[in-house]
Amino acid sequence: MKPDLGRRNITVNVVQAGVMDTDMAAGSKDNLPPIIMESHAIQRFAEVREVAAAIVFLAGPEAAFITGSIIDANGGFNA
Repeated sequence: MKPDLGRRNITVNVVQAGVMDTDMAAGSKDNLPPIIMESHAIQRFAEVREVAAAIVFLAGPEAAFITGSIIDANGGFNA
């Protein structure tokens, strides 16, 4: 990460989302191989609001000192 970003109070982070219950995934729940859901500690699809909460946190003042991080909002995939 470029030091000039930090000096300008710009943080750069990634939210790595897991399988979410969206229109794009419609019909996928019943067609996934069992191993996919068995690989998650929390064996269900994420709700969009759950992943959005991580994004909102990173965009807020409480995360002002977090940068260069990856937050896995993936239900414990391969945990």
